Amino acid sequence: LATDERSTSLRRAQLSSMIDPCLEHGNRFQRDRDLGQTQLFEILDGNSGGAEGIALPKVEPWSRSQRLAGEKEALGLYLSGHPIDGYRDQLDAAGAQTISSLRTDGEDVLVGGIISAYHPRKTKRGESMAVMTLEDRAGSLEVVVFPKTYERCTAVLSSESLVVVSGKLRKDDETAKVTADDVRSIESLNAAIGRTLSICLTATKHGPETLQALADLLQVHRGPGRVCVQLDLDERTPPLRVQARLTEARVRPSDELAKAVARL
Repeated sequence: LATDERSTSLRRAQLSSMIDPCLEHGNRFQRDRDLGQTQLFEILDGNSGGAEGIALPKVEPWSRSQRLAGEKEALGLYLSGHPIDGYRDQLDAAGAQTISSLRTDGEDVLVGGIISAYHPRKTKRGESMAVMTLEDRAGSLEVVVFPKTYERCTAVLSSESLVVVSGKLRKDDETAKVTADDVRSIESLNAAIGRTLSICLTATKHGPETLQALADLLQVHRGPGRVCVQLDLDERTPPLRVQARLTEARVRPSDELAKAVARL
């Protein structure tokens, strides 16, 4: 497969590099024909001059991103892959969903993709916001970035950027959109995957309500980081400490999340 991709990328790079020379050749031939300078050669060898062989040049193959960008520009779609394919493992590790899997109105979601359309807007108060289209291999949806989030995330908001969006899904029978709470560069997943959020709880102070509130909080802050919970059973003799790594829960560690956990 890698060999096929390289061969395809090389061929496309060669053909692309020949566009300008071929156009120049055609224009020059047309000028000469208009001036009557090709007639003698046509009589002698029967060649109109328009079909002579042109050797393909030696050029570097296109990179994967160049190849995909060329497909999108020429065809309006990605043919041989998708820009987020190289981040599939990181997205899976982060617990990200595909766009086609989003189902429940009001749920907190984490999705990764490419910004295929980007439209800056102004609110009635003159504040900056944006409406954009996020696309992955499975589909696309509208993402609304309101002023507070826009101000914090503006550095990564541009057309063709690869991003991870966390927010709340708004869905009905006909449309689906996400109101973004956070938008980050997809490359940020690499730095966050190895991080772990450690939470310490005391059994006498925290019961089922705290655990439910914690679960809701972790859902809001979904990301690639692991979660480890430590439960201190102080009422036991001797006291017992239980530690558990949550395999299903993944979060985006941040000061905001740490403060929210501390308030539980």
